[in-house]
Amino acid sequence: MNINTDRLLLIPSTLELAEAEIINHELFSILLDAKIPNNWPTESLVDALPYYCNLLKKHPDWVGWLDWYAIKKAPIVEEKGVLVGGVGFYGPPDQDGLVEIGYSVLTQYRRKGYATEMLKGLISFAKLGGVKKIIAHTEKDNSLSQNVLINSSFVFTGVEDDSDKLLYSLHLDKL
Repeated sequence: MNINTDRLLLIPSTLELAEAEIINHELFSILLDAKIPNNWPTESLVDALPYYCNLLKKHPDWVGWLDWYAIKKAPIVEEKGVLVGGVGFYGPPDQDGLVEIGYSVLTQYRRKGYATEMLKGLISFAKLGGVKKIIAHTEKDNSLSQNVLINSSFVFTGVEDDSDKLLYSLHLDKL
């Protein structure tokens, strides 16, 4: 169920991958068949890893509706790709077909279009999964993230009252 984009291979997290990511980076690299940079996971993912691992234990059928790993394809077939970031949903669609998405790219791979490419890959997956609307939140001062969302066809829909975060949405039926 991997997703191929122009430069990336998106691989959904499984329980085996999630557990290896937490406890054994060498095994994690082998299972992903990719090089894992020393600064993985990103700061925003460190605290979330056990949470998503537990969700996969409770809901093995949620594979694809949680984390995805973004592997930059190697220029030579014999070489391994490199883990550049992660993207994912906060769970499967609700009864109205709504999901929330988040993403993160390692510092050394930012400003190269990978986040936009990751989002577009998952948008395609969401369409096939019956999703009608995707929402995303970002900080007011994170113009890079705002540009990623805009470049991925999301529209600004307001500021959250309780957090000062900006809310963006994408209606899949309008694409």
